[in-house]
Amino acid sequence: MRPLNLLVITVIACVMAWLPSAGLAGDKEQALEIEPCTVSLRHDEFKSIQMFGRVNVTYLKGSAEELGLDRQEITEHLQELFQENFPDMERDDDLLPFFVDDPRELGYVRCIITTAGEEDPLALHVRLRSGNFIEIDGRMVVVRIYEKDDLTMSSRDSIAADVQKRLQDMMQDLSEEFYDKRKE
Repeated sequence: MRPLNLLVITVIACVMAWLPSAGLAGDKEQALEIEPCTVSLRHDEFKSIQMFGRVNVTYLKGSAEELGLDRQEITEHLQELFQENFPDMERDDDLLPFFVDDPRELGYVRCIITTAGEEDPLALHVRLRSGNFIEIDGRMVVVRIYEKDDLTMSSRDSIAADVQKRLQDMMQDLSEEFYDKRKE
């Protein structure tokens, strides 16, 4: 690979980490760090979650599917990790916050994957978010309680395994944070 291509991919990866993504809560605060970081927003809200709704994966920008990342396969992997890390929590993908008495009792887990590049090395950004919902003036608003980012380089041959490994680490970290805050 030519040095210019590597430089372009690195610059794109850095810019992707700084760009605001499709924010669920509308937060305009964005961490300007490229290294993996955890943003603790409202961890006390973990205590109010009684069950989880949707646990899913979203792709933003890039060519994730062309690189061999099957969204359904990764979503199923994320859901398996959820079951392993949250064995006592009920989950119903079809349950929406409108159908529960207190929307704060319904949690969500969302993974956002962004890729850059079509040739090796590839830039890979994995973001894991979790939170719950509140009702304001008759509208449901998503509350982000937990967010963790990981920006790394990968290759076509290992990108699926790299995503799965990062999700495994992130889900373990999320469950530790979730149960620690619920004990307080």
